[in-house]
Amino acid sequence: MGHIQDTLVIYTSTGGVAFPGAQYNAYEGGVAIPLIVSNPGYSQGKNTAALVSALDLTPTILDYFGVTFPTYQIFGRTVTPTGKSLIPVLTDPTKTVHDFVFSTQDLREIQDNFPIRAIRNASYKLIRNTQKSFPITSDVYNTPTFQYILNQTRKGASTGWWRQLTNYLTREQFELFDYSYDPYEIDNVAYEPKYSAVLTELQARLSNWQNVTFDPWICDQGQVLLDNQCLSYL
Repeated sequence: MGHIQDTLVIYTSTGGVAFPGAQYNAYEGGVAIPLIVSNPGYSQGKNTAALVSALDLTPTILDYFGVTFPTYQIFGRTVTPTGKSLIPVLTDPTKTVHDFVFSTQDLREIQDNFPIRAIRNASYKLIRNTQKSFPITSDVYNTPTFQYILNQTRKGASTGWWRQLTNYLTREQFELFDYSYDPYEIDNVAYEPKYSAVLTELQARLSNWQNVTFDPWICDQGQVLLDNQCLSYL
Protein backbone atom coordinates (compact mmCIF):
# COMPACT_ATOMS: atom_id res chain seq x y z
CA MET A 1 0.00 0.00 0.00
CA GLY A 2 3.03 2.25 -0.25
CA HIS A 3 3.56 2.65 3.49
CA ILE A 4 6.40 0.23 4.19
CA GLN A 5 8.80 3.13 4.69
CA ASP A 6 6.68 4.84 7.36
CA THR A 7 5.24 1.82 9.19
CA LEU A 8 6.50 0.41 12.47
CA VAL A 9 5.73 -3.33 12.61
CA ILE A 10 5.58 -4.97 16.05
CA TYR A 11 5.09 -8.68 16.61
CA THR A 12 4.68 -10.02 20.14
CA SER A 13 2.39 -12.27 22.22
CA THR A 14 0.81 -12.69 25.61
CA GLY A 15 2.37 -14.88 28.32
CA GLY A 16 3.86 -18.33 27.92
CA VAL A 17 2.10 -21.44 26.69
CA ALA A 18 -0.17 -23.53 28.92
CA PHE A 19 2.51 -25.73 30.43
CA PRO A 20 3.63 -26.08 34.06
CA GLY A 21 6.20 -23.42 34.85
CA ALA A 22 5.18 -21.31 31.87
CA GLN A 23 1.76 -19.67 31.56
CA TYR A 24 0.56 -17.76 34.66
CA ASN A 25 4.08 -17.75 36.12
CA ALA A 26 6.83 -15.16 36.47
CA TYR A 27 9.43 -17.80 35.60
CA GLU A 28 11.15 -17.25 32.27
CA GLY A 29 8.83 -19.74 30.58
CA GLY A 30 5.93 -17.46 31.43
CA VAL A 31 7.39 -14.01 30.77
CA ALA A 32 9.97 -14.49 28.01
CA ILE A 33 7.72 -13.68 25.05
CA PRO A 34 8.65 -13.04 21.41
CA LEU A 35 9.24 -9.46 20.33
CA ILE A 36 10.09 -8.46 16.76
CA VAL A 37 10.13 -4.79 15.73
CA SER A 38 10.78 -3.75 12.15
CA ASN A 39 11.09 -0.54 10.16
CA PRO A 40 13.35 0.20 7.18
CA GLY A 41 14.91 3.11 9.03
CA TYR A 42 16.34 0.90 11.78
CA SER A 43 18.69 -2.06 12.07
CA GLN A 44 17.17 -5.10 10.41
CA GLY A 45 17.97 -8.77 10.93
CA LYS A 46 19.65 -7.98 14.27
CA ASN A 47 19.21 -9.45 17.73
CA THR A 48 19.70 -7.60 20.98
CA ALA A 49 20.56 -8.78 24.47
CA ALA A 50 18.91 -5.69 25.98
CA LEU A 51 16.34 -6.21 28.72
CA VAL A 52 13.01 -5.05 27.34
CA SER A 53 9.40 -5.24 28.45
CA ALA A 54 5.92 -5.11 26.97
CA LEU A 55 5.60 -1.90 29.00
CA ASP A 56 8.06 -0.38 26.51
CA LEU A 57 5.72 -0.74 23.54
CA THR A 58 3.54 2.30 24.23
CA PRO A 59 6.54 4.65 24.80
CA THR A 60 8.14 3.23 21.63
CA ILE A 61 5.06 3.90 19.49
CA LEU A 62 4.67 7.41 20.91
CA ASP A 63 8.35 8.12 20.33
CA TYR A 64 8.17 6.82 16.76
CA PHE A 65 5.34 9.23 15.94
CA GLY A 66 6.81 12.08 17.99
CA VAL A 67 3.88 12.13 20.41
CA THR A 68 4.42 13.24 24.00
CA PHE A 69 3.00 11.03 26.74
CA PRO A 70 -0.21 12.71 27.96
CA THR A 71 -0.45 14.21 31.41
CA TYR A 72 -3.35 12.78 33.40
CA GLN A 73 -4.22 11.43 36.84
CA ILE A 74 -5.85 8.35 38.33
CA PHE A 75 -7.34 8.74 41.81
CA GLY A 76 -5.59 12.07 42.11
CA ARG A 77 -2.13 10.68 41.34
CA THR A 78 -0.20 11.61 38.21
CA VAL A 79 0.42 8.65 35.92
CA THR A 80 4.07 8.10 35.04
CA PRO A 81 5.01 5.43 32.49
CA THR A 82 7.66 3.00 33.72
CA GLY A 83 8.38 1.68 30.23
CA LYS A 84 10.92 3.32 27.93
CA SER A 85 11.16 3.86 24.19
CA LEU A 86 13.06 1.12 22.37
CA ILE A 87 14.03 3.43 19.50
CA PRO A 88 17.64 3.62 20.79
CA VAL A 89 17.88 -0.20 20.68
CA LEU A 90 16.33 -0.31 17.21
CA THR A 91 18.95 2.17 16.05
CA ASP A 92 21.84 0.38 17.77
CA PRO A 93 21.16 -3.17 19.09
CA THR A 94 24.20 -2.95 21.41
CA LYS A 95 22.51 -0.22 23.48
CA THR A 96 20.39 -0.82 26.57
CA VAL A 97 17.36 1.03 27.94
CA HIS A 98 16.82 -0.78 31.27
CA ASP A 99 18.97 -2.05 34.09
CA PHE A 100 15.87 -3.78 35.52
CA VAL A 101 12.55 -4.96 34.08
CA PHE A 102 9.35 -5.98 35.86
CA SER A 103 6.61 -8.53 35.31
CA THR A 104 3.22 -9.26 36.84
CA GLN A 105 0.60 -11.98 36.99
CA ASP A 106 -2.80 -11.62 38.63
CA LEU A 107 -5.42 -14.12 37.58
CA ARG A 108 -6.97 -15.96 34.68
CA GLU A 109 -10.32 -16.39 36.32
CA ILE A 110 -11.42 -15.25 39.76
CA GLN A 111 -10.93 -18.73 41.22
CA ASP A 112 -7.37 -18.81 39.86
CA ASN A 113 -6.25 -15.70 41.71
CA PHE A 114 -2.50 -15.70 42.45
CA PRO A 115 -0.87 -12.26 42.14
CA ILE A 116 2.86 -12.40 41.38
CA ARG A 117 5.31 -9.53 40.99
CA ALA A 118 8.88 -9.91 39.74
CA ILE A 119 11.97 -7.89 38.96
CA ARG A 120 15.06 -9.02 37.08
CA ASN A 121 18.34 -7.77 35.71
CA ALA A 122 20.99 -9.60 33.73
CA SER A 123 22.18 -11.52 36.81
CA TYR A 124 19.20 -12.15 39.10
CA LYS A 125 15.43 -12.44 39.25
CA LEU A 126 13.34 -11.81 42.36
CA ILE A 127 9.76 -13.15 42.40
CA ARG A 128 7.30 -11.97 45.05
CA ASN A 129 4.36 -14.32 45.64
CA THR A 130 1.39 -12.86 47.48
CA GLN A 131 -0.03 -16.29 48.36
CA LYS A 132 1.39 -19.67 49.31
CA SER A 133 -0.79 -22.06 47.31
CA PHE A 134 -0.38 -21.81 43.56
CA PRO A 135 -3.59 -22.66 41.63
CA ILE A 136 -3.48 -24.89 38.56
CA THR A 137 -5.82 -23.54 35.90
CA SER A 138 -7.99 -25.96 33.96
CA ASP A 139 -6.11 -25.41 30.69
CA VAL A 140 -2.83 -26.40 32.37
CA TYR A 141 -4.35 -29.18 34.51
CA ASN A 142 -5.87 -30.92 31.50
CA THR A 143 -2.67 -31.06 29.47
CA PRO A 144 -1.07 -34.51 29.08
CA THR A 145 2.13 -32.93 30.43
CA PHE A 146 0.64 -31.93 33.78
CA GLN A 147 -1.32 -35.17 34.10
CA TYR A 148 1.92 -37.11 33.57
CA ILE A 149 3.74 -35.03 36.21
CA LEU A 150 0.82 -35.47 38.62
CA ASN A 151 0.57 -39.24 38.15
CA GLN A 152 4.32 -39.79 38.39
CA THR A 153 4.47 -37.70 41.57
CA ARG A 154 1.62 -39.70 43.12
CA LYS A 155 3.53 -42.91 42.39
CA GLY A 156 6.76 -41.50 43.80
CA ALA A 157 8.40 -41.92 40.40
CA SER A 158 10.65 -39.58 38.47
CA THR A 159 8.87 -36.98 36.34
CA GLY A 160 11.88 -35.92 34.28
CA TRP A 161 11.01 -32.32 35.21
CA TRP A 162 13.58 -30.06 36.81
CA ARG A 163 11.01 -28.89 39.38
CA GLN A 164 9.28 -30.79 42.16
CA LEU A 165 5.48 -30.62 42.00
CA THR A 166 5.15 -30.08 45.76
CA ASN A 167 7.44 -27.03 45.65
CA TYR A 168 5.70 -25.79 42.52
CA LEU A 169 2.28 -25.84 44.19
CA THR A 170 3.51 -24.22 47.42
CA ARG A 171 5.57 -21.04 47.05
CA GLU A 172 7.76 -19.06 49.39
CA GLN A 173 6.92 -15.37 49.56
CA PHE A 174 10.21 -14.58 47.80
CA GLU A 175 12.08 -16.56 45.17
CA LEU A 176 15.52 -15.34 44.12
CA PHE A 177 17.44 -16.95 41.27
CA ASP A 178 21.09 -16.48 40.34
CA TYR A 179 21.47 -16.79 36.58
CA SER A 180 25.25 -17.22 36.81
CA TYR A 181 24.68 -20.92 37.56
CA ASP A 182 20.90 -21.44 37.56
CA PRO A 183 19.36 -20.56 34.17
CA TYR A 184 16.35 -22.83 34.78
CA GLU A 185 15.42 -21.03 38.02
CA ILE A 186 15.53 -24.13 40.19
CA ASP A 187 17.47 -23.06 43.28
CA ASN A 188 15.73 -20.42 45.39
CA VAL A 189 18.54 -18.52 47.14
CA ALA A 190 16.34 -15.78 48.66
CA TYR A 191 16.94 -17.06 52.18
CA GLU A 192 20.68 -17.71 51.90
CA PRO A 193 22.71 -15.17 53.93
CA LYS A 194 25.26 -14.51 51.17
CA TYR A 195 22.49 -13.15 48.94
CA SER A 196 21.01 -10.82 51.57
CA ALA A 197 22.34 -7.64 49.94
CA VAL A 198 20.99 -8.65 46.52
CA LEU A 199 17.64 -9.59 48.06
CA THR A 200 17.36 -6.28 49.92
CA GLU A 201 18.17 -4.21 46.83
CA LEU A 202 15.71 -6.03 44.58
CA GLN A 203 12.98 -5.94 47.23
CA ALA A 204 13.40 -2.18 47.53
CA ARG A 205 13.35 -1.63 43.76
CA LEU A 206 10.28 -3.84 43.35
CA SER A 207 8.44 -2.13 46.20
CA ASN A 208 9.22 1.29 44.72
CA TRP A 209 7.89 0.19 41.32
CA GLN A 210 4.71 -1.14 42.93
CA ASN A 211 4.19 2.21 44.63
CA VAL A 212 4.79 4.16 41.42
CA THR A 213 2.27 1.98 39.56
CA PHE A 214 -0.37 2.13 42.34
CA ASP A 215 -0.21 -1.66 42.70
CA PRO A 216 -2.94 -2.98 45.05
CA TRP A 217 -0.93 -6.19 45.65
CA ILE A 218 1.90 -4.55 47.57
CA CYS A 219 1.22 -6.26 50.91
CA ASP A 220 2.86 -9.41 52.26
CA GLN A 221 1.34 -12.89 52.32
CA GLY A 222 -1.60 -12.99 54.74
CA GLN A 223 -2.31 -9.26 54.35
CA VAL A 224 -4.74 -7.12 52.36
CA LEU A 225 -4.49 -3.46 51.34
CA LEU A 226 -7.20 -1.30 52.92
CA ASP A 227 -7.13 2.51 53.06
CA ASN A 228 -3.47 2.46 52.03
CA GLN A 229 -2.58 0.15 54.92
CA CYS A 230 -1.54 -3.51 54.88
CA LEU A 231 -3.79 -5.33 57.34
CA SER A 232 -3.53 -8.99 58.34
CA TYR A 233 -6.47 -11.27 57.60
CA LEU A 234 -5.00 -14.38 59.25
